[in-house]
Amino acid sequence: MAIVKGKKYKFRSEMPQDVDVLLELLPPKNVLSYQVSNAFGTQFPDCACEIELSGMTLDDLKKVIEKIPDGHVMLETVADLKNYTGVRHGKNFKVNKSQRKEKQP
Repeated sequence: MAIVKGKKYKFRSEMPQDVDVLLELLPPKNVLSYQVSNAFGTQFPDCACEIELSGMTLDDLKKVIEKIPDGHVMLETVADLKNYTGVRHGKNFKVNKSQRKEKQP
């Protein structure tokens, strides 16, 4: 049996339920693995999610995230795992010096 290897992505979400909505929208055959952890410790509900997908590019993933009503944090932070910073990027988001830093494991 061949081992299927996919592309790994990472993003933040405002809460774990946002990740649940994303998983419901993604085709199950494309989701190889995922892991959700707290991004800032117990003080905030923000999550960090690593996900491995087969047959989907970063742009494909962004198109799915765009369908989520409150998915703006995911959309503004999603990146290839190796390029992930956790910093929000978007036309409606301005980075300032007081922006919270994601905790590193």
